[in-house]
Amino acid sequence: MGHSFFLEDAVDTKCVYDGNLSILTRASNSFLNTDQTPGAWWLTNADNIFINNAVAGTDAYGFWFDMQKTGIGANYDPNVCPEY
Repeated sequence: MGHSFFLEDAVDTKCVYDGNLSILTRASNSFLNTDQTPGAWWLTNADNIFINNAVAGTDAYGFWFDMQKTGIGANYDPNVCPEY
C-alpha cells in the first residue's frame, strides 16, 4: 500500500536502480497524502540512473517525478538542486 520505491528527500544522486519490479501498487488513506495516488516509483531527484525497471498494475502512477527545489526533510540541503 502506498509508494513501492520511495526516494523522498531529494538528496539521492548518481545511484543506479537496475532490474527492479513493482507489481500492484495500491492506494492507501492511512499513510502520506501522496499515498492516495501512489507511484510505484516516487522520485524527487532525477540525477540517478534508472534502467531495466518495470511497473505493472499500479492504482495511479508508474514513475512519479516530483522534483524539489532543495533537499527536503531530515536531509534538507540548500546546495542540492534537483529541480535543475
